[in-house]
Formats: sequence, structure tokens, C-alpha cells
Amino acid sequence: MLKTSNRKKLTYAKNKIGAPNIDVLCLLFGSLLGDCHGQQRSSSSVRFTMNQSNKNVEYLMWLHKFFAERGYCNATKPNLKKSIKAENKICFYRFFHTYSYGNLLWFYKIFYKNKVKFIPEDKYLELFLSPKALAVWFMDDGSRGRSGARLHTESFEKKDLDRLIVFLKRKYDLNCSLHKGRKNQFMIYIPERDMAKFSSIVKEHLVESMYYKLRDY
Repeated sequence: MLKTSNRKKLTYAKNKIGAPNIDVLCLLFGSLLGDCHGQQRSSSSVRFTMNQSNKNVEYLMWLHKFFAERGYCNATKPNLKKSIKAENKICFYRFFHTYSYGNLLWFYKIFYKNKVKFIPEDKYLELFLSPKALAVWFMDDGSRGRSGARLHTESFEKKDLDRLIVFLKRKYDLNCSLHKGRKNQFMIYIPERDMAKFSSIVKEHLVESMYYKLRDY
């Protein structure tokens, strides 16, 4: 059972926003393909967490503003946090949680099985992987390569990535391939010959500090 404070927050948020609109779902979808993660807090509610290193502060603040203005999270700006990683390396980051919702539990379930995140079915890719969602995914978990660009999908299974590449070709005519990354896992590579096309799809949705990921396209 939810604690009283959480239950009040859930009721308040749900009454404030009603059913999520397509823009909210698309942005959340793109972020979940990246670094965003969902947390089922009870049998009937879920919240989502956006987390970025401090070098991506402009992007995280853009995400926070998007959700805060629509009543999905607290309006207080995310504070700077510190963590110590391997070899005592100090990293700085910011994060925020959405409120907990019952009417987004179905959305959590299209990404998670037994608390493990996976690529949603094609019917959900078709519905929610819009140009803006693709841009959010790229800002969240993309990087520039030597000539093209990468989407860091190492946490997903290869068979699902193969399916995702087929979808990107069908939906956006992008000729992506899989490149082996850490621990024999795979990332999606967007080749140089498709960078102009990819840029034409996503650039209008990027925050300015993320333009560098597109190189000069």
C-alpha cells in the first residue's frame, strides 16, 4: 500500500493532468529508450527518473521544464549531486523523478518485464517513436562517432536491436547497423551517408548544446 504522502501526491497529480497526451508519451518513450528508467512503486503506480551527467545540464533542465510545466513533476529544479565511481573517480550529475501514476502503469509495462528494460513491440514503436522521441533518445543516449553517430543500446538484446534497425529503415529510411561495444554488447550506428537525413529529422527538436552530436550536419 502506498504511504499517505505518496497517495496524496498521486491523487493530486492525476487530478491536475488527466490522461497523458501524445507529446508527453512520445517524449517519455524516447527517454526510456535511453537513460530514463521506470520504477513500479506499488501494484498500481509507477514513476520515471531522468538522470544526466552535469555536462548535459541544459538538456536535463529542458526535460524537467517540459514535465514540470505539464504537472508531471515537482517544479523545483534538480540539484547537483556527486557520486564516486571506480578508481575513486568523482562524477557530478542531476536527476528528477516524475510523480507516481496509476494511469502510466501500462506504459511502464511495454518497456519492462520482471524489472528488466527491453525494446517495446513494433506497434508501440510505430505509435510513439516520433521525430521528437527519436531526438530525445539521441540527446539522452547518443554520441558522435568518427564519421557518423551512435545510439548506445548496449543494455538491450541483439534480437530486439535487429528488429529496431528494421523499424528505423522502414519508418525513417535510415540504414543503421550494429557495432559491437562493451562486453560483446551492441550499439546502433548511423552511417555518415545518412547523417544529413538523420539531422533533418531530429535537429529541430534538439537543445542547442546537443548540436555537436550531429557534427556539421
